[in-house]
Parts: sequence; C-alpha cells; structure tokens
Amino acid sequence: MKEGTPLAYHSVLAWIYENQFKNENDKLIEFTDHRFLLQPYHDDHPDQVIMKSAQIGWSMLAVLKSIHLAAYKGLNIIYSLPTQNAMKDFVEPKVDAMIRNNQALREILKSDRQNLKRYNDRYIYYRGAFGEREAITISADLLIQDELDRSDQKILGIYRSRLQASEYGWMWRFSNPSVSNFGVHELWLNSDMHRWIIQCTGCKKWQTLTWEDSIDKKKEIYICSSCGKELTNEERIRGKWRAFNPGAKRRGYHVSQLMAPWVSASKICEQFREESPEFFYNFVLGEPYTVADLTIDRSALIKCLAPGKVPMDDMCLGVDNGVTKHWVLGNKHGVIRYGKTDSWDEIERIIKHYNCYTLIDANPYPNVPKELAEKYPHKVFIHYYIQDRKGLSTVRKMTKQDRGVIHSDRTKILDFLAGEITSGKLKFVMTDRELEEMIYHCSNVYRTLETNSQQIQKGVWLTKENKPDHYYHALCYWRIILEETLTPSGVVVRPNEPQKRSNAIVVEDDKISAGFDLREIARKAGKVQKDWRSI
Repeated sequence: MKEGTPLAYHSVLAWIYENQFKNENDKLIEFTDHRFLLQPYHDDHPDQVIMKSAQIGWSMLAVLKSIHLAAYKGLNIIYSLPTQNAMKDFVEPKVDAMIRNNQALREILKSDRQNLKRYNDRYIYYRGAFGEREAITISADLLIQDELDRSDQKILGIYRSRLQASEYGWMWRFSNPSVSNFGVHELWLNSDMHRWIIQCTGCKKWQTLTWEDSIDKKKEIYICSSCGKELTNEERIRGKWRAFNPGAKRRGYHVSQLMAPWVSASKICEQFREESPEFFYNFVLGEPYTVADLTIDRSALIKCLAPGKVPMDDMCLGVDNGVTKHWVLGNKHGVIRYGKTDSWDEIERIIKHYNCYTLIDANPYPNVPKELAEKYPHKVFIHYYIQDRKGLSTVRKMTKQDRGVIHSDRTKILDFLAGEITSGKLKFVMTDRELEEMIYHCSNVYRTLETNSQQIQKGVWLTKENKPDHYYHALCYWRIILEETLTPSGVVVRPNEPQKRSNAIVVEDDKISAGFDLREIARKAGKVQKDWRSI
C-alpha cells in the first residue's frame, strides 16, 4: 500500500463511492441491482477464476480493480484478450470511455497509449493473446486473462510465465465458458466454487437459481425451486455468496444472468427460444455447453467398434503432416488400421502396398506431399483447410488449376466427422484396446463459438491446451478421400471422367446434412436401410 493515500484508496469500493464513478455510458455506478458484485469487487484473492455470462458488469469491475491495484497498490498488470482487435474493442469503448467520464481517473493517468497506460508509477499492458513475441517482452505482478476460453492457450501459458519474477504472482482469469472440463470451467471446478444463493420468503429455503428449476416456462416467471412461489426481484437481489467447495486454494465465482434483477424471466425464455443452445448456455447462463451430437468422447467411439475381418480392397489413406506423420487406413467397411511414423518413405510404402487413394495434409511441410501427388497422379492428393465463404460445400472439387489439391471447410468437415462418430455410422474394425490412442486424440478436440468482425457467431473446432489431435485430423482426411470409393461423383475427379452433380457434404445454418443423393444410394444398395459402407 502506498504511503499517505486517502482512506478511500485502501478499498476499491470506498474509492468508487467517494469519487462517484460513472461507467462507460456515463451512468453512475450503483450496487443496488449489482449487489452480487460487492464481494467480487472487494476480493483481492491472488488466484481467481470467474465463470460468467455476458452483460453483468464484469468488464467494468475488471477495469476499475486493475486501475486501483496499479495506482494505489503498486502492481504492474498484464490484461490479455483473445486478439488485437478484441483488445482495441475493449480499450477504446470501455477503458478510454471511463477515463473520459471520471476526473479521478484522469488525475492518476500519467501516460496514455492504447495498449499501455501508466497510473501513478505503475503500468497496465493491454495485450492480445495472439503472438509469442509480444508475450515474452513484458513482465508483471498480476495477469488478468479476459475471455480465457477463446484465447490462444499456448500464448496464455507464455503470459503466465511472465509472473515468475514477481513477489505477487497474482492471476485472475474470467470468461464466458465454452465446453465442459476445459478452460474456465475446468479451473472453476478446482476452485472454492462460489455460487449466489437467495432465500425464498415463503418457505425460507436457500437456493441457487437454475434454468431447469427456477423459471416457470409457461408463465415466464422466476419461482422457488422448493415451494413454487413466484420470486420477486428483491428476493433475487438480497442473496449472498456461498462456497460449495470450501478450503480450495483458488477463489471461484459463477455469475449468471439469472442473478441480475434487470433480466426478467421472460427475457431469459426469449433468449432460449431465439438463440443457439451454445449461446444460451455460454452467454446467458454462464455455463459450459457441448453440443450433444458433436461431443466426441470415449463412449461414442466405443459404440463405433466393429471388430472382425473385412476385405482389404479399395483402400484409402489419410495422413496428418508433421515431424511425426499420423495415418489412418481403411475402406468402405471402416477404419482398419492407424499409426504413426517419422518417415515419408514409410508413408509411400503404405501407399504402394495397398494401392490406396491418399489425402495428405499439406502443412506444415508441403514439399514431400507435393512430390508424392506428382509421382502418383489421380491417386495421391494434398489437402488444405479453408473457410468456404462463397457456398455451402464442405469439400470443394478441384479445378484444372489446382488438380491434385482438395480443399475442405474446416468447421463443416469436422462437424460432419463428429456427427458420423456420434451417430455410429463410422466404424472402426478393431478392438477397444487397439482404439485407445485414437480415443485420446479425438477427445482432445471440442467445438465452441467465436464472434467474427461482423459480430456473427460461428462454430469452430479447437484443441485443448498442449493435447494431441493428430489422429482426428488424419481420420478426417481419410473420410474425405473415402468419397472417391463412395460414388463416381465424389470429391476426387477421375481422369477423363465427365463432371457430375456435386454430392459434397453440406452444412446450412450449422445444421449438418449429407449432400449425397440418398435415393440413388438406396437404389444401389438395394435396401433403404443400408448405408454407404454397403454400397
């Protein structure tokens, strides 16, 4: 604590009250409706994690607490956001606006740049978690990681290393969650798990507010989960925080829009009807959400097992590029073998031995894959993930200009693959013991939402921090090249074959559908019940 500072500066809340701070919209900061923020404002626990919904006042809390710590407790602070654009969108409309609206902030601001501000004699670095070089050039006493789940986890790890020289080494992390047991949710599960509890004035029961039990969906009102009485705004306001895992070293808070008295039950129900499930759980309830039919877990993969003997003809190979090459081999009966090698010669040996159609990831080492594609034309192809902005195709056919190259929309094709796994359509011709490493790699990928520059939310597939995912991508490349054995109009164009109508997999409005002509497939199979493996 700095010597000689006024009593108000010993507490961020006293500082706010004494100076009558206004928010970025030039409105007086109040704690009547925001009563649930009083304890978090006062809490200087060195290791904090907050799993939160959107629009509950946490950004303002983070701005004021960080400035107070820098100016009056002498901490240098790194405040990270997912990208440089996200950093600009945070600093300009929130931090800079609050400085303009509050004279007390302007008086302690000694140096003012967009990504670096000095308050008295300490600094706050506003950074995007997008570049290693930027992350290793600064050190700090407190690291605030905003939107943890949507940041580059590797870069966040580098930022955490910048605390090692500090006598404080504080770390505050908060985010709208994404999926279960990852990011902010994983950290929160290992915290003291503070939840906001309120008391029903009817039955006197203390309870947390949940979407399942605390809203009457027909009347669209908040209700007591015990006696069913309608809960008033006053009852929701007059709650308190309770730790559900007391004794944990990490401080944790879960903040939901259900706690906010300005958010009515009808508004919650409206968002449930109109928004995607991911948005509703992540941004309204502040809870993790994993789309059930896209969750890749052990049980889903085990259901895909079909051990036995199958013909080893019409083989296809998918290869994930890298220092170690991960490969998946199979045919219309399913995945028969998979493995890894450091040698391109071994990959070529497999191609020649099984005479298989092969799709190889072009990056990060494109030279040998291109050589193989040239050496085995119409048999070996290289692959690039793209974002298809012009159409709905998941896999884009080759043109004369890019013969030998296949492009696929990354999110759509990984959605499709996950859908085939969870539906049990994709088969693994092996035992559960043989599938173990594949299970591990597949369980390390997850689907979440990201907001683009046009503020449109799109599904994306990410990988858990420092976890391998190579076999999942090799499986994807195998599944793409398998289209060649499915129909004559698959993604690979045979030499001298006339172009036919595209049967590419398509996704519309994030709903997966197979673009195959199902009636034609059924005709070839002879029975509607048969699927592509029986053609």
